[in-house]
Amino acid sequence: MMKPRLLASIASLLGLSIVVASSCSPMKPLGTPTTTAGPPGTPFPLASFTATLVPVVSTLTAVPPLAPENEEGLAAVLQSKECTPPCFLGITPGSTSLGEATNLLKAIGGIYTGELEGPQGRTEYAFRLDVGSFSEGNQGAGPNVPLVFANVALIPDDSGNVQVIDLVAATRRSTGSPALFRRFWSRYNAAGMLDDLGPPARIYAASSNTTAGSSLVMDYRNEGAFIRLTGDGEETNICAEEQAPELVLRMILYDPSASPTIESLNLTNVDASQWTPVDAALGVNESSFIDAVTADPSVCFMRPG
Repeated sequence: MMKPRLLASIASLLGLSIVVASSCSPMKPLGTPTTTAGPPGTPFPLASFTATLVPVVSTLTAVPPLAPENEEGLAAVLQSKECTPPCFLGITPGSTSLGEATNLLKAIGGIYTGELEGPQGRTEYAFRLDVGSFSEGNQGAGPNVPLVFANVALIPDDSGNVQVIDLVAATRRSTGSPALFRRFWSRYNAAGMLDDLGPPARIYAASSNTTAGSSLVMDYRNEGAFIRLTGDGEETNICAEEQAPELVLRMILYDPSASPTIESLNLTNVDASQWTPVDAALGVNESSFIDAVTADPSVCFMRPG
């Protein structure tokens, strides 16, 4: 659950006046969302939700990036240790209502982009938290094309509380993108997650490095988080042969006490032809990988051979 100090820090960073509830009470929303500014509170059965770990960048709606003052607030709140996964920006799956979550995202500058209809009738309420702009003419993109985009989908349960948060954050192909991405999202790299949550249930590495860099999956099913990282050693602690052209973070955050299991939701989606347990992929057992990264977050492992 989000601690009261975190909600207060969001208010302070954004110059808002908010009544902060106690840690045992529902959070005070910043306002009532309307049909034009945020999603309605229409629930759907969680059991119908399925997801993959493959972001579809080309389908994202073009929206302006956050204003500079909102960028500062977003960076500070993302790095706060008062809200550890599955909590995200003060939204705790299983206890934060869709309306409260909408208001928290709007307070930090999030732009509501509408409902996403998926298979089996699932509904996701999507927001964007893009940061940075290309300069006019850079790689043919206009000033409102972000250097780093983030798409946040809220998936409610049948009581109207957020049950799942589906996040994709990624860079554009630009020399300035990696540093900007890490300013906001470095907390969710492999070392950061080990610091926040300790050892996961399982760690997988992509079967081989590619020109896109190295990839790692951290399965925190007991805590309610499933994380895929693609990038350089700074993200995955796997030495890449060359600098990754793009950095990608995919997180599925959910209420671990929900009756449907992660397996029934198809959230693991670990294809054995593409993903290998880290001990087989790197030639080092999982506990040794965890111990080394915890002791030195900058360490990276070479693939054998």
